Amino acid sequence: MTMTSTPINIVRVGVAVVVYNARNEILWGLRKGDHGGGTWSLPGGHVEYGEDPQTASLRETLEETDLAIEYPERYVPYAWTNTIFDSGKQYITLYFTAFAIGEPKVMEPDKCEKWEWRSLQNLPSPLFEPIGASELLANLEVDPPWRESNLGP
Repeated sequence: MTMTSTPINIVRVGVAVVVYNARNEILWGLRKGDHGGGTWSLPGGHVEYGEDPQTASLRETLEETDLAIEYPERYVPYAWTNTIFDSGKQYITLYFTAFAIGEPKVMEPDKCEKWEWRSLQNLPSPLFEPIGASELLANLEVDPPWRESNLGP
């Protein structure tokens, strides 16, 4: 039996962050590349080995947007998706909500063309498959959880 350097059938774990600003808008990025290129997605990425998913949500958002998010919480009631892409890749994506002050920057121009804040009434299209095919959109909150706890603006 020959071992390959990259397993073919592995399940990857990712995070995605519903980032709100003070105007209650959500941050969306226009993806580039062969994995969802031309679709709009939330900030996020892979959970690294040994990393807590909440820490990954902070790291990935900062790496992609240069925004330091606050109050990352697990997204409830729909906290994850399980997507098998046409490429054969399978991702379990864990969703978080957070708050950010400031304007995003494109920090990974090979992966993201631009970032835009959008209201719930003006969502971008087309959406990245895990988001568009999930119940996430139906459950996006007009009042994010930190507003109830007086943590955010």
